Amino acid sequence: EPGHRWKKRKYKSLRQVVFEQGYDASGESGVNYSSVAMTPSVFPSRKFCSVCGYFGFFKCPRCGMRYCRKRCQETHKETRCLKFGT
Repeated sequence: EPGHRWKKRKYKSLRQVVFEQGYDASGESGVNYSSVAMTPSVFPSRKFCSVCGYFGFFKCPRCGMRYCRKRCQETHKETRCLKFGT
């Protein structure tokens, strides 16, 4: 439209993009997100701090949740420990 300074963008949903690319869930069009099937990892699962989300190296003796440092341990004991009376 002449005279308009800004063009309006047309956004597509993920479903529409996948349809336009020709992918389907059966995997007949090749390898894609819908057709990939992986086995469980051979590595152990990661353990994260329940307070800040960093790697949790230590475990709370009362409830078993993980924390990464002294500050997170204190925060966990004050606010997040599930077994208060133990």
